[in-house]
Amino acid sequence: PRLVFSELWNHISGHLTSTSLHSNAAVAMYAVDSFRQLSMQFLKRQELGVFEFQRKFIKPFEGVMLKCKNASVKEYLLKAVEQIIVMYGNEEFTHAQRDDSGQQQGGLLKSGWRPLLAVIGQASCDEDDAIAKLGFAMLTEQLRKSLKVKRMDDDSVDGSSAKSSEGTTKHTFAATTPMRADKFVDLVEALLMYVSGPREDMSTISIDHLVTLCRYLADDGIPLPHSTKLPVVSQQGGNTANPSAPSMSTSSNELELWWPILLGLSKSVGDPRPNIRIKGLVTLLAIINQHFFAAPGGQKKNNTSVLGDLQTLQLIFRGILTPTLEHAETRSSGNGKLPLPDGFIRFMTRGAAAADMHQGGGRKDRIEANSMSSTGNTWLDTTFDHLMDGAIAATLKSIEIYKDEILIEEVLAMFNTCLVSDSASMAIRGLKRLYHFVANDLVLDGIKEHTWATVSHMLRRCLAVSGLPFHPDAGTGGEVQLNSEIISDFLQEEELLPQRRYIGSNATSVIGSLLTDEQIVESMGPDWYLFLYSGLGMGIRTWDKAAEIVDMHPLQARSPGTGASPPQYAENALYARKWMVKLLLKFVVGEDMVFGAQSTTDKKSKALLREEFRSLVNSFLKKEAIASTGNASPGQVLEIEHMTKMVCTLLEGMAKLDASRLSSIRSVTPMLSACIQINDRAVRTAVHGLLTRIFEMSEDTFAEKD
Repeated sequence: PRLVFSELWNHISGHLTSTSLHSNAAVAMYAVDSFRQLSMQFLKRQELGVFEFQRKFIKPFEGVMLKCKNASVKEYLLKAVEQIIVMYGNEEFTHAQRDDSGQQQGGLLKSGWRPLLAVIGQASCDEDDAIAKLGFAMLTEQLRKSLKVKRMDDDSVDGSSAKSSEGTTKHTFAATTPMRADKFVDLVEALLMYVSGPREDMSTISIDHLVTLCRYLADDGIPLPHSTKLPVVSQQGGNTANPSAPSMSTSSNELELWWPILLGLSKSVGDPRPNIRIKGLVTLLAIINQHFFAAPGGQKKNNTSVLGDLQTLQLIFRGILTPTLEHAETRSSGNGKLPLPDGFIRFMTRGAAAADMHQGGGRKDRIEANSMSSTGNTWLDTTFDHLMDGAIAATLKSIEIYKDEILIEEVLAMFNTCLVSDSASMAIRGLKRLYHFVANDLVLDGIKEHTWATVSHMLRRCLAVSGLPFHPDAGTGGEVQLNSEIISDFLQEEELLPQRRYIGSNATSVIGSLLTDEQIVESMGPDWYLFLYSGLGMGIRTWDKAAEIVDMHPLQARSPGTGASPPQYAENALYARKWMVKLLLKFVVGEDMVFGAQSTTDKKSKALLREEFRSLVNSFLKKEAIASTGNASPGQVLEIEHMTKMVCTLLEGMAKLDASRLSSIRSVTPMLSACIQINDRAVRTAVHGLLTRIFEMSEDTFAEKD
């Protein structure tokens, strides 16, 4: 009969739902009352096994609550829901609640909890404050009854209360028979509706109630909510190898209770209201630190629990913390001013300061422009650092407790999410925080090689250019022929994401800072030192190639919505060359942090020196040839001036070498010879002096052999 009635109900419920949405309030309320009466009659029958007829029967209530525009009808619907819960949902007085025929009523509500609590949760978004308050009061009452919690002050479930209860044995809850697991999850979902609702006071209290639910789950004196699902038994008949091992189904069921809370708080971190997202993040991190770490020494209080398990922490990083970074792209403004590293030279584009000077109007226009570009209240400004600091603190705590560095990989995965983001602001913040993580948060002596491998690859990828699918070191001298398809792909990428040009210069600054820090270089070792070193040269050649395309097809001069222009690739290349010349000088004079005096004799370092010196000279010759024809743009003229100074600086450093040191770099003689025809007199003079010394040393060597 129930299956037959289920088919009939599909037609009846559709009619009653449409009637409940009638413009005449009296007609609509009559239909809602019919829903109530039919539901109460249906709920008198015990729900069998895994069937969920109650959920299907009460489901139309959600549609009415969601679509109805009449406040009186929605209030009547909430009252009907309250009556159903009072009569059939109270499990505490199961034997006392009986109808006139003596049949039990209390505790008959099972799968029907979900649509009923969903109706209560939907009241959170109602335009009428009275409806929202009524729904929230009903939800709070159900929370109190379900958990058997004594009434507390308003501040008894906030963060301060949680802190004061640490280390004490006093329990907030009295031991009781466990509730259904699906009802527990439904309570969480209803609370999360109020967290995301428009009323900040209810959102704040709902987050506090989620903390209460976490204490309920973590309390060893209270049995966990039980699942009505049948346990899955393997064909072999269970765990025969170790019968005393923790049950996987038990651990899985426990995590299924924690997960909706953690996931809901993770979503609240993306709330547009700063107070709510900060409270959600602080609460999320507090729950993780309080409940998901083992005691010092790595010992779990309960071997059958997921709490205190390192694998559970990995899941939390992957499923909760890392996805939270998605809010940075959806909530952050793209109109903010992006930073460039110290020492960056704009010779083709103008920065924010120059744009402000050229604004039309007076003081009022500048104030309005500044207010439009203000980023002090964006997700990145208010939340990003707190999130990353919390994740890193949890990682360091896990290393101390479990003596295992596995969570470092999870933090690096979070950083990688930042670096590959389409948001330049997020990528730049990720770069800076990654450097701080490696240089300051971790113990340099304890960083493993695979960690340096991950970090090095992440940084090197930041130097790539989207739309240029070639390796700049391929072919002869890194030259790759361009075709129309490559150019078209590159220009499309630049039109969509011009601000990613900020990332390359900031990545260069981070790489340069790592390669010039003696302790960091000692920790990473020669292999990854050379990997980053050559990666910087790869980035320079990539940007040179991109700059050639830009010369042929000029890009848009200004980013949409901002006064400042993104840096051109030629400007990025020049900034990277400043770092490269600084590093090459250390190679030449024998002061390199890894190879020292052997920098010009070691096979790997010698090859790197020769390659990067040739790249610098070839680029300089090409640009100088363009300038000599008189066809160079003003920006290219300034670029040549800066490159001339760099080349002179490098040549002056080489001129100061003693005979033995100069002899060890004779492999660069062909590149030096190519510079003899350069128009700049200072460069020609320096090159001539170096070549003269090298040839004299060669003659002396031959004379000695004779």
